[in-house]
Amino acid sequence: MPESKCGVNIITCAVIPFKALLENNNERMVFMQSILEELYCGNIRPDSRIYGQDSPFVEAARLKSKNLDKLMEKLDDSEKELFEKYCDAQGEIEGITRYDTFTYALKFGMLLMTEVFMGKGEITGEGR
Repeated sequence: MPESKCGVNIITCAVIPFKALLENNNERMVFMQSILEELYCGNIRPDSRIYGQDSPFVEAARLKSKNLDKLMEKLDDSEKELFEKYCDAQGEIEGITRYDTFTYALKFGMLLMTEVFMGKGEITGEGR
């Protein structure tokens, strides 16, 4: 079994964050056939988190909502429609960015684990 320089089993280091990911998603899986399958089916949600009521995220969301309400009161119907189109486009951009970030991070993590288990020379072809 591969070990890191600090003597900790590498497989254990990989499993502990996964367990934390499941706990963060409030997933209580009794039987898991495949991590990739569970991810694909949406049973593992790396993008979802629960924030406490006093967290900076919840405070920022409250402020955003409060300011949105104030802004919408000041806009006429055509301005509201234009602003909604703007928000839709911004949401589309954010969705694309989240997807790109997720896929990049997943690929990078896989490449990193491949290097850990196989070594740099095997990945780059320099070991031949």
